Amino acid sequence: MKKIFTIMLSLVVIASMFSIAGCSSSDDSDTDTETSTTTDESTSSDEESSDSSTDEETTSWYAYLYDADGDVIPSATVEIIDGSDVDLTATTDDEGYFSLSGVPVESSFQMLVYDEDGDQVASSTVKVEVGDEQSADENTYGYLYMYMLEDTQTLYITFDITDDSYIGCSNISDTGFEDSTTEE
Repeated sequence: MKKIFTIMLSLVVIASMFSIAGCSSSDDSDTDTETSTTTDESTSSDEESSDSSTDEETTSWYAYLYDADGDVIPSATVEIIDGSDVDLTATTDDEGYFSLSGVPVESSFQMLVYDEDGDQVASSTVKVEVGDEQSADENTYGYLYMYMLEDTQTLYITFDITDDSYIGCSNISDTGFEDSTTEE
């Protein structure tokens, strides 16, 4: 009796899976149901992946980059690396200015700076978070925590490279460079 119950339960579960797959499929062809189920699951997984990537909050940076002596760093390359891939890259102009769009919010990433010869001059692990006020906690062991107000689309930032080759932040604002002073 137990064996019959197990077989019937298995058939009900399998039938339910085919029924669900049939409802979500827009293809009316008479193909193998198992193949159709696999295709539907992978399609729905792909749709979830693309939906979650579009839901990820990002911000744009307009920034200046200075060395430890307070001098601008022209022709420097700034890279944002999330995982093992270079996700965003920008090059500073003659005044040390650069911009990046699509900077992730609420996740950690590596920020690297290379001089015009391609030599790495600084790196920090950066995390941009939503907070009660615009601020940045200076580097401690190579970490930079930046806080922005909710619904902020653009950040105006002044980055400073420390003597330890970490990337620090002296000013952060969502209203522009002329108003980007932070209280000490």
